[in-house]
Amino acid sequence: MQYLIGQSLIWLVSACFIGAIVGYLFRDIHCKRDLIKLRESTRATRKKYFIAKDKIKVLEKKLKELELKEKNKALLKTKPKKEPVKAEDNNKGRPKVIEGAQQNPDNLKKIKGIGPAIEKSLNKSGVYTYQQIADFTEQNITWVTQHIAVPGRIKRDQWIEQSQNLVKKKKS
Repeated sequence: MQYLIGQSLIWLVSACFIGAIVGYLFRDIHCKRDLIKLRESTRATRKKYFIAKDKIKVLEKKLKELELKEKNKALLKTKPKKEPVKAEDNNKGRPKVIEGAQQNPDNLKKIKGIGPAIEKSLNKSGVYTYQQIADFTEQNITWVTQHIAVPGRIKRDQWIEQSQNLVKKKKS
């Protein structure tokens, strides 16, 4: 009987030992499989993260551009308030009228920033030639700005410089 108990104990310990080894091996294989899946999932998530980050940068850039456009539109919509012009100040700063310019006017539309409507307004104010615009003073610019309603355009579009160049071309 002792022999049978000893044999049973040996088989029991052997079974436990073999079960532990087999369990360890299966657990190791199972864990490696899970680890591989986890790494693949992490790579995919990182890729999505960087794609989303790039999209956010592009959208932020577009948003800034749209905000600038809206700001510019708002600035263009707001018109500067014109102060009433006193009768004695009405001709102060008016550009010099050149005799005979009305009979032989220059095409003022060649100047960037002057279209048909502004050309017509300039002609009504007595400005017909490139030379007249080339000779503008600060007072002339202020007068034209007040009477023709083109705030800042004369300097921004460089009418004077363009007129001077056109006068030089015309003389040569």
